[in-house]
Amino acid sequence: MFLAALFATAALFFGYCAGSAVGFKRKLEMAAFGITFGMLFASWLVFLCSMLFDFSETSICVAIFILILLSAALKRYAPPNDSKKGKGSGSVAVIAAALIFSIFAFLNFTTVFVEGSNGVYMMEDAWADHGLHIHIITSFAYGEDFPPPYPVLVNTSLVYPFMADFLSAIFLKLGASLRAALVVPNLLLSLALVITCLFFAEEALDSLREQQESMAATAVALSLLLFFLNGNAGCFYFFRDVLLGCANPLLRDYSHLEAHSLHFENAIEHFFISQRGFLFGFPVAFLALTLLLRSTRGDAETRSLLSAGILAGLLPLVYIHSFLVVTFVASFLLVLEVVKRASQKQQHLSCNLSRWLYFFLPLLVLSTPQVLWMSYAVQRGNFIGLQLGWAPENAGSFLRTLWFWVKNTPVALLAIPGFFVVERRLKMFYVPFFLLFVIGNIIRFQPNLWDNNKIFMHWLFATAVLASAFLVRLSRLRFGVLLSAALVTLCTLSGVLSVIYAGNTYLFYSNAELEVAEWIKANTEPGSLFLTGFSHKHPVALTGRPVVMGCRGWLFSHGMPFQEVEKDVEEIYRSGNMTLLTKYGVDYVFVSVYENNLMPDAEVFSQLELVYDEHDFRIYKVPH
Repeated sequence: MFLAALFATAALFFGYCAGSAVGFKRKLEMAAFGITFGMLFASWLVFLCSMLFDFSETSICVAIFILILLSAALKRYAPPNDSKKGKGSGSVAVIAAALIFSIFAFLNFTTVFVEGSNGVYMMEDAWADHGLHIHIITSFAYGEDFPPPYPVLVNTSLVYPFMADFLSAIFLKLGASLRAALVVPNLLLSLALVITCLFFAEEALDSLREQQESMAATAVALSLLLFFLNGNAGCFYFFRDVLLGCANPLLRDYSHLEAHSLHFENAIEHFFISQRGFLFGFPVAFLALTLLLRSTRGDAETRSLLSAGILAGLLPLVYIHSFLVVTFVASFLLVLEVVKRASQKQQHLSCNLSRWLYFFLPLLVLSTPQVLWMSYAVQRGNFIGLQLGWAPENAGSFLRTLWFWVKNTPVALLAIPGFFVVERRLKMFYVPFFLLFVIGNIIRFQPNLWDNNKIFMHWLFATAVLASAFLVRLSRLRFGVLLSAALVTLCTLSGVLSVIYAGNTYLFYSNAELEVAEWIKANTEPGSLFLTGFSHKHPVALTGRPVVMGCRGWLFSHGMPFQEVEKDVEEIYRSGNMTLLTKYGVDYVFVSVYENNLMPDAEVFSQLELVYDEHDFRIYKVPH
């Protein structure tokens, strides 16, 4: 654990020194850049060192040494810091940020891989995704190949954005438990997320500061609350259940009621806790977007664009949706500036636009190899498609789509008047977010159309900022404070209820599953290929051993060609086909409750050597 603590310290100190070199002076800016860029750069540095020396304590120590050297160099050659530190964040905004981070910390400590008497427990929304995340983490930590193959589909490269899981694998490799390897990076990234969102909101609402300091701080605080506690019309169903005497309405997720077309769930519960890549990609994206917004000032320095370009260029293997958002927003700003300069017939157009090279050059150099790598194994034919209205019940109907979004994101209604009260610079910066929202209602960006949510969440935060600007204006009118409080309550109540609901945990891995996983790690070679069923929480995931095929939902969502493999796996469990076992190079066959529905005959593998038989789990060894 000492090395794990040293790695985290070196990463954060490097981020702090890099922030000083970029020219940040305020504590908020330094914290946002230091934590976010520090963890991002350190993860990438360990990855590159591991490509040279293999993934081991040695490669991580080399990376730590390089981080220390770079920090010393940045500290020595950083530009002198003048005495003008700028204004600090208002106390109301700081309290809101502390509240949101406290929610993250509480849920991580109480619902993420929590050990209990019967096994390990997780929050409900972590069920679907964390099985994959854990499998990728253990594949890095326990596997013999670097980078490891895609652990849930045989003969496939790891093209899924994995950097958040690789960060956890670093902690696991350095001696942390699997729980600590999940929770510690989650806490660091949650802190980066909250502070970066605070930074963006302050930059976006800077014009309010010129009018009244307290009004700006209140608007920033509201931006955080409206986004992280985002709710929908589910609050009305909560009121209905309470009036009808429902026994325990808190055991229902009121932000996700499919029967009532409420699909746009709460950000904390459904995205940042359960989707680890999103937790890493979102703060990186909004740190880059904050620097882009800052570059729209008349006195902006090119180093803001350079820093934003580096951040965006490192994003694809962190979170591809965030990369697409930042690239789209930057491209829109570039086109807007070209049009503006051309309309003014400025003679030095090329000189004025050359500063954008500071953004797009590092973006292209850093991101192109990642995008090419990720596109290698994806089925391109059906990856992106037309989906008018996004949700199936809205297909082809503008009015149904409009009503759908009114019910699911009432904060967007408040953003409409908010758009007209903010400065022109923010209005123009918001336009590409709105365009992405419109495009997301026409085109699906992945085979699983619900994944457009990941684009919409970026729009939602920018929308919450506009809504907060309107609310602070409204609060200055007679009875405006009461009206603003009522509107905030309606926009966040179902989100608050979802966060409360998220505190419920369910058995994820039983003690028997943990036991069989330990046996596999102790008695099979790293890289041994297992044949399993298609469960999203199979105990083999704990071992880092790859499986022939895992959960269908993951593979479909990631655009992987799995149909032929699926048929072969079903045939093997049906008949014990040795030819197919040899075809895939299977080393072990796993039989349990996860595979029983595939096996009409319980003795189908009786010709194989039974090497484990405990607690209704059987493992057969395939001869080679």
